[in-house]
Amino acid sequence: MVSLLRSALLLYSLALLAAAQVPQAKSTEAAPPGIIQSIIVQGNKIYKPADIKKVLGLKSEEPATPAAFRAAQSRLLATDLFSNVEYQFRWTGSNPAQYEVTYKVTEFDELFPLQFEDLGVSDDALRQYLRAHMLLYNDRIPATSAVVNKYAEVAQEFIAKTKPSLKIKGFVSSEDPNHPAVIIRPDTPFPRIARVTVTGNKAIDTPTLEHALNDVAIGQRLSDTRIREILNGAAKTLYAAKGYVAVTFPKIQSEKSTENAGYVVHVEIQEGPVFHFGTSTFRGGTVSADDIRSMMHFRKGEVFDGSKAEQLRRDLVDFMRHRGHLSAAIQLSHQENDKNLTVNLIYAMQPGPVYKFETLNVHGLDIQSEPAIRKLWAEKPGEAFNPDYPDFFLKRIKEMGIMDNLGTTKSTFVPDTTAHNVTVNLFFRGAAGEAEKKKDNLGGMPPVEKPEQEPPF
Repeated sequence: MVSLLRSALLLYSLALLAAAQVPQAKSTEAAPPGIIQSIIVQGNKIYKPADIKKVLGLKSEEPATPAAFRAAQSRLLATDLFSNVEYQFRWTGSNPAQYEVTYKVTEFDELFPLQFEDLGVSDDALRQYLRAHMLLYNDRIPATSAVVNKYAEVAQEFIAKTKPSLKIKGFVSSEDPNHPAVIIRPDTPFPRIARVTVTGNKAIDTPTLEHALNDVAIGQRLSDTRIREILNGAAKTLYAAKGYVAVTFPKIQSEKSTENAGYVVHVEIQEGPVFHFGTSTFRGGTVSADDIRSMMHFRKGEVFDGSKAEQLRRDLVDFMRHRGHLSAAIQLSHQENDKNLTVNLIYAMQPGPVYKFETLNVHGLDIQSEPAIRKLWAEKPGEAFNPDYPDFFLKRIKEMGIMDNLGTTKSTFVPDTTAHNVTVNLFFRGAAGEAEKKKDNLGGMPPVEKPEQEPPF
């Protein structure tokens, strides 16, 4: 009995000791003197925990105080790289208390690539300087004025060492909506492209090539980055359609135009050899081999045509969407074999979930016409939804001429991303009603009666 009692007392004492060592979250006012045992960072995706801890300035075995934790939060927020920073701490019942402090950060969703233009210094050297002098440096940054200005200020310090008279600025460029970027460049008026000329081209005639380039280039900012983007987008696309996937632009020069305030850009082209289609690999997705073959308009060994490869990608996406995969996407990548002069294609298909038709709502028809329309509607609840069918259906209704005085029609559909079903809305407006509405818009006419839900015309 005594032995059992001693064992019970021992277990009870161990349980109390263990409870005393478990950190407990308590109010700030009750925080006893102690030391930091651990620092935890949560929510970060871009910045490394070790780098964030450097900014926090807290270290293990240092005295732990609420004021120190608040100051560390302020230091992290002062970087302007986080939309929010929260923290909490807890401590053990030991003497001294052992503190565990956790910082939960919220990073900005949108980040933009950092680019330099016309600074006359090495990009690599400037990035190295920024990396050494910027807290939490990254090649992609939030496009907030605070962050952009900080990067520009540190870049100015580097530039001043060799070019003290050169003033620079940072801004967000949106000239190419598909590729916005943070630009750091001289704080001077932007030079503009007046015209682009080409030399060295043989496979594509000069008028065709220059017309394609100047359609995009004229009026654009003159910068190495922008010129490369224009050449890659316009010239390379034309050459890729003829098999010249290795085309390069070894020499690009610009000079002040004699006709206006812009600059003429002279581009030397090196076309390289002609490539042919190699293998085509399809990963993921539910498209059968027979369906893929029916959509392919090229064969292995033919002269490579980048437009045909891209067209197949679009056709495959449409094919999957028509079978209910509304969020279908395909990543197309090229693997060039310089030895065999072939281009191997990889189509990585991501079909996403199948959305099914669920509900049909008809707006603007009377109680006699609506049932007739519903009877003609072919898609059944539970079937894979084809997003092109509603507009096709309305077009057929017009062509059949089954409704008198049919005016404007429109369709919308609303996908439920949780249940993966779709609600379709069909809107009808009579021709007479439209005429009355036009009169009403001119003034002096009474308003016409509107359907229960106004169609989004």
